[in-house]
Amino acid sequence: MTRRNFLKHSLGAGALLPLATPAVAQAGTTLRLSTTDPAAAATLADYISKATGGALTIETSAVAKGDAVGLLSAVANGEADMSLTGLDSFLGENLAFGLFASMPFGMCTGELEGWLHASDGADMLAMIGDEYGVSIRFAGDQGVKPMWSKQPLPSMSAFQGLAIGSTGLGIANLQQAGATNVVDLNGADLSGLDVIDGMSVTEMAAAGLTGAFPYVTNNNPNTPSSVLSLVASNGAMDGLSDGHRMVIERACSAALNDGRARSLHENAAALTDAGASRQPMPDDIWQALGSSAQNLLETIFNEGEAQATVVDSYVYFLTDIAGWSEIGEAAFYKGRQRSFAL
Repeated sequence: MTRRNFLKHSLGAGALLPLATPAVAQAGTTLRLSTTDPAAAATLADYISKATGGALTIETSAVAKGDAVGLLSAVANGEADMSLTGLDSFLGENLAFGLFASMPFGMCTGELEGWLHASDGADMLAMIGDEYGVSIRFAGDQGVKPMWSKQPLPSMSAFQGLAIGSTGLGIANLQQAGATNVVDLNGADLSGLDVIDGMSVTEMAAAGLTGAFPYVTNNNPNTPSSVLSLVASNGAMDGLSDGHRMVIERACSAALNDGRARSLHENAAALTDAGASRQPMPDDIWQALGSSAQNLLETIFNEGEAQATVVDSYVYFLTDIAGWSEIGEAAFYKGRQRSFAL
């Protein structure tokens, strides 16, 4: 791949598969799936079972979010056939996994999906997965995860001293922005935090935290995506028929869209019930997080040849699609002006 010199761009504040002919259905095949999101896993398993008439079933088991870090090796080592969680759980293995989950100031779930299907994002994901003997597919979306706080967000200088809980690359981004007390939300005492970065409205409501953290940002560039991914052992997939592999592919796509629609509705309803006070993110916090996001991206780029290739593809698509969006919007409004001109 030709380098596109991603360092000239910034992620900061400024910035179907063809149908295969199914093979004869296999009888009584069961795959083991470990997940941090049992509800999303149940939806995916239900799609697969119904589409195969029960010939292919998924046996799910739940793990604590704090234990998600071990799911990649569990699948790679054959302890499980599949896992379902956010790929940023595997940053200890490869920082590039974060680009497919929660890159600060990066792509939202819909844009990530576009990268995979309209550009070379799928090739990048396959390249990273091959290193561990797994294949990876987007298969769920937990919805928007804003920033919650006990008090209105202060200026950046005061914000840096607050106790903040975050996840994935958001932790590193906050630390690079100067925050001195950042912990991983998984396993942390949430009640002792001043700010929670990376939990949806429904998650906050389920944990009984919306009353203690009544201030919520309209958006959160530090956690722009909450996509869930199915990580499947290549060995387990190779043992399936073409038809069953196709079903899994389509079931993942259906589960992704189901998660997006469901989370949008559930989060909106929960936000109304919570009675939270919306707050804009102060400009200086926005700018600081955006600047550190660019530095974080450079860190991933410099991790190695594979990581540099993935970052290059990521930034090229992000900046390219942003440009096309601006062109499309301008063309739309120009067209409407012509249509309604006297």
